[in-house]
Amino acid sequence: MRTYVSAFSNWHTRAWVRSKPHHTGSRFEPGYDFFPADLAMTMGLPEVGAIPGDIRSDLLVYELYGYLRFTTLLEVNLVSSVCKRLVRRTDIVGLDPLMRRDLLMAFADEAGHAEMCEEMILAVEEETGLRPIEPVSQPAFIRALRLLSARCPIPDRSLVPLLAAVVSETLLSPVIVNLPTDEAVHPEVRALVRDHAADEVRHSALFRVVFRHLWHSWPSYVRRVVLELLPDVIDALLTPDKAWLREVLARYPDVFDDPDELAHALSGAHMTALLERPTLAPVMGLLDELDALDTAEATEIFLVRGLSPVRMARR
Repeated sequence: MRTYVSAFSNWHTRAWVRSKPHHTGSRFEPGYDFFPADLAMTMGLPEVGAIPGDIRSDLLVYELYGYLRFTTLLEVNLVSSVCKRLVRRTDIVGLDPLMRRDLLMAFADEAGHAEMCEEMILAVEEETGLRPIEPVSQPAFIRALRLLSARCPIPDRSLVPLLAAVVSETLLSPVIVNLPTDEAVHPEVRALVRDHAADEVRHSALFRVVFRHLWHSWPSYVRRVVLELLPDVIDALLTPDKAWLREVLARYPDVFDDPDELAHALSGAHMTALLERPTLAPVMGLLDELDALDTAEATEIFLVRGLSPVRMARR
């Protein structure tokens, strides 16, 4: 008797790539922001609040660019790769065939999400004339995850990307949660994020099941490594890219005379704000559900990094 309950039973009629309008040729009415000011990294300190209105509007455009480009790279470089790898693997005992099918559906979703983000970037650039910040090197989160993989104490180099996919697909992104209902934001942007959010409900359910299955299959020493890696994985995904922030601020030298120092301060303020929200509650709740945090030693792994498993799981 099948025990896996698929969250993708209505995928053909509900998934964005299969059933919803594509966000091409977007038109933007005046009077709206491109990103919520209360979620913007560049608005995270009081001294930024006094900037001229036109520069504030520009910064919110760059915030949208940053969010969309991060999403593209996350979906293409990380989540899609993990879905593909899990489908190919034959050494995972007891992985339900329906789960493999659902991973392929998630794989298709992620390509669609990346495409819709890039379409939106092109439309906003045409509307505003503002060029996105093109990174001169790999984004910070990709570099951090690769360094973490390189020092992983077990030979399975797929473990860190897997954990990063589980965290990214399970956590509560403040943008996905709040932007679709923010009436100050352009309706076209809200519609895009709302469609993405609807797909992510299915992805979250799938990756929670995948992680449960793998957790029960791992020997105790691998579970220990997983717990030791998770705080660093969370840090890699949530820490703002200070180089990107600096480049944005440096475009306005008459307003921001020390982009390096301000980027550092804004990064810290944004990270604090993220951890004060219920961002990690689903991740910690999943670990709690698996009794992964039942020992003082396991809890201490998170506490020393400023993460309180009990407090975050109960939010």
